[in-house]
Amino acid sequence: MRPYVPILALIAMISAPAAAQVTVFGESHAASCYQSAVSARSDIYALTDCEQALDRRQLPRRDRAATHINMGIILLHSGQYEDALASFDEAEALNIGMRSALAVNRSSALIRIGRFDDALVQTGIAIDADEANIADAWFNRSMVLERLGDLPGAYRALSRALEERPGWPLAQREMDRFSAQDGS
Repeated sequence: MRPYVPILALIAMISAPAAAQVTVFGESHAASCYQSAVSARSDIYALTDCEQALDRRQLPRRDRAATHINMGIILLHSGQYEDALASFDEAEALNIGMRSALAVNRSSALIRIGRFDDALVQTGIAIDADEANIADAWFNRSMVLERLGDLPGAYRALSRALEERPGWPLAQREMDRFSAQDGS
């Protein structure tokens, strides 16, 4: 199983925070849950796959944690932000790491419910981890800082996101929006 693969959690906002699902391979409910998170599905069938995977006692701890994270992403897509946070807490309780993916995903949920100070803390955790999700963490940090009124900080964070993932369309679109607001 590969550790982390970032994806975008696109929800009806000017731009949505980034999220990071965790890969589960094979043909199983856990793998279907992962595929649903990757494809931004938020229907009852996607959640059912995750729930059925978690009902299996023999699911390895790492796959169980990954499934909780992926289920949380599906809940994010469906607008169930508090439930998503609870799912991320379940993953963390398994104590197998995945700190960066958890922090990026938590920051996404916290942004959506307006808990910007808490979201900023989570982006810091993901940035400090300096793992595969760092571009997503910088992107989410830019969203938080913009909502807190720190436009120069938001611009710098967005620039870092683009340094980490050059050509990222979502981040580039946000950068273009900054430029248009500046009159540049």
